[in-house]
Amino acid sequence: MRTFGRRPSARGGPGVWAGAAALFLTASLLVLPAAALAGPSAPAGFHTLVSSARSSYDTGRVTAVFPTTVPRVQLYQDANASVSATLEVDQILELAPGGYPHPTAVAAAFPASVSGFNGTASPNATGTVRLAALLQVLPVDAAIWAPSSVLTPTGATLGSARLDLAYSVDANGTASAGVRIAWNVSNWPWVSTGDSLAIEFAFSLVSGRSLLICSGTSPLEMSPTCSTAPVGPAAAAWSSGYSSVEGENGTAPVAALSWGPAANLTAGRSVPYTIGAYSPDPGTAEVILGAPAEGSSSVSGSARFALVTPAVPLPPALLHGDLAIFAGTLVAILGAGAVGALAYQRRDRRLRESL
Repeated sequence: MRTFGRRPSARGGPGVWAGAAALFLTASLLVLPAAALAGPSAPAGFHTLVSSARSSYDTGRVTAVFPTTVPRVQLYQDANASVSATLEVDQILELAPGGYPHPTAVAAAFPASVSGFNGTASPNATGTVRLAALLQVLPVDAAIWAPSSVLTPTGATLGSARLDLAYSVDANGTASAGVRIAWNVSNWPWVSTGDSLAIEFAFSLVSGRSLLICSGTSPLEMSPTCSTAPVGPAAAAWSSGYSSVEGENGTAPVAALSWGPAANLTAGRSVPYTIGAYSPDPGTAEVILGAPAEGSSSVSGSARFALVTPAVPLPPALLHGDLAIFAGTLVAILGAGAVGALAYQRRDRRLRESL
């Protein structure tokens, strides 16, 4: 007496087709190009993360963060977030002629003390943030960066001036990315038309060990012919030939603030800057761009703030070879799978006929 179990399906057992599917998947992976296995590439351009005056923009290599509606921007390297730097518009100054390295400020406005600017941020990928505020201009009488000097008001407010700032994300450098800054000071209540108007930036490098002030080179692409001088706490440096302040991590440049050669006045005039730099603490610097504005009702200029962007190494190719060979291998594998499945079906049929 024979006991029979469930009859096998005439179309073959599920294990057969599961095995065939596995063979097909394996063969397909063999002929897929490495680019397909690596996943889709990131779209070109910039990607807005937040659409407000408190915004963040990622260039793909550097992220620019505007944490509050004050004139401050922070840069973070995408490859290593510990590499970062911060730039803030600290003061607007009216400087009396001469007196270097500690010229006298006769009037000042303090953007950093304003609780918030009117701000807008682009909702798309252009990465533009605009800030504007009316600033009280106060009379002062103190030498800039002198050891015992403090900028304190000496009288009533002289009036108000408007500061406009436009930050645009910039990744056009071959070795750096960051933001470009356009600034404009209008309606400054001049103490004397013979004075200079100066904008002061506070630059800090989180991972920096030293700061250099440089002339005659592209920022973050220093060459052996670059003329540099250390910016230290002992003394301030001034020159009309400076082009950037760079921060280093001990072995190579990490971040830089650079600027154009001249400020723009009303009626299309332009005047060269006199640049001052001073480092009160390691990894920080105060940078002044001063221009003899001749009592102009508007003074504007531009700067670039950037981090180095090391090239991200391409992933190694997962597979190399001749496409024709892989195609032939695929056909052979699929053929062998089909022959095996057919043989199994015939054997199954003979077994059922013998029952």
